[in-house]
Amino acid sequence: MPSIQIFSDSAFLRGSVTRSAVVAAIAGAAAASDFQVIDLGTLGGALSSATALNESGDVAGVSTVIVGEALHAFRWSGGTMIDLGALPNHPQSSAFAINAAGDVVGLSYSLGELDEAAVIWRGAGAVDSIGAFTARSINDLGIVVGVARPISNAIAGMGAVRWENGASQMLGTLGGDASAAHAINDVGWIVGQSEPQAARPPHAFVWINGAMHDLGTLGGDYSVANDVNGAGQVVGVARRADGVMHAFRFEVSASGVVTQRTDLGDLGGQYSAAYGINRQGLVVGTSFDRAFLYQGGVMTNLNDRIPAGSGWVLTRATAINDRMQIVGEGRHNGSVRAFLLNPPPALAGDMNCDGFVTVGDVGGFVLALTDPAGYAAQYPACDIQNADMNQDGFITVGDIGLFVLALTGE
Repeated sequence: MPSIQIFSDSAFLRGSVTRSAVVAAIAGAAAASDFQVIDLGTLGGALSSATALNESGDVAGVSTVIVGEALHAFRWSGGTMIDLGALPNHPQSSAFAINAAGDVVGLSYSLGELDEAAVIWRGAGAVDSIGAFTARSINDLGIVVGVARPISNAIAGMGAVRWENGASQMLGTLGGDASAAHAINDVGWIVGQSEPQAARPPHAFVWINGAMHDLGTLGGDYSVANDVNGAGQVVGVARRADGVMHAFRFEVSASGVVTQRTDLGDLGGQYSAAYGINRQGLVVGTSFDRAFLYQGGVMTNLNDRIPAGSGWVLTRATAINDRMQIVGEGRHNGSVRAFLLNPPPALAGDMNCDGFVTVGDVGGFVLALTDPAGYAAQYPACDIQNADMNQDGFITVGDIGLFVLALTGE
């Protein structure tokens, strides 16, 4: 990597752009940290909750409807919430995941009955049954995972299942009677939970190329994996040795071995759980009834990142995409509602899209300067124009000094 030199003040002058103006602009961008919060509304009832979103900002979730206050799955796109309905013999449905094509998967069911069916909604309204299981996740290849019952000869067992092109495959367990799949990434890794032994607390697992691997815990006897990204990072909740339940992020190798365990901490109350992770490793979840964002090694209460006086209490964040949009559930003026957070303005010099300008951005800045195609390949969700520090429309050596200024704060 080429060395970076701090230039003299004259190097900061580009037309009418002065050093003081750049300092003010950087400070202003850093201060503009509020997310825009959007109430996604309902399908006519009182309640709604968002469970997933894709890179286009389309959202999936569940809402009450006027008729009988039944729950129905929804897809929200471009400001409109669409009722996805249910199978003809089912009054209720729930949506748990959405992929890049806008395909939504979930569950169609009758409350109190054991006739639930995994369903996939494609396009504007068609709903197809894909098996007698609960569909929890779908990747961009259309592969679906979830949980079915029973498995083998286990009377009360639940089994992780993988569905592709009409064929279902049971994934087995870690040794006990039960398992459940919660998420799948685009390279086919599946995560969830499984008993390591019969009638024992579950452990988080990752399933890779036909083999299920025990991911362990944070020192206690319990863990559940809720999401996995394409970089092999798995998030969920686990019990520590002291009995406290905390959100985690595990780094997992291609052989299913955990190479790093990170306890994400909490916001108070000695509890947290992680539900979603994006490609950059940013994590969302809940702690002490408050939605959180974990970035740069810090867990932040998302209620501190929305405009004051908004009427919102964000209680649970369930998913985050690579554009840093976040969805979940909260209370808006006292009503339980699905929310969408749109990210704050881009921060000049933030080349890895983590919301900060640190030494971790140096490599990305050099790539943007010397190899734009290489930058786009390594940081597909980031805007290369964040490297245009002097805002002249070009990324040149004239931006280096200002990048160093943003990096050092000097």
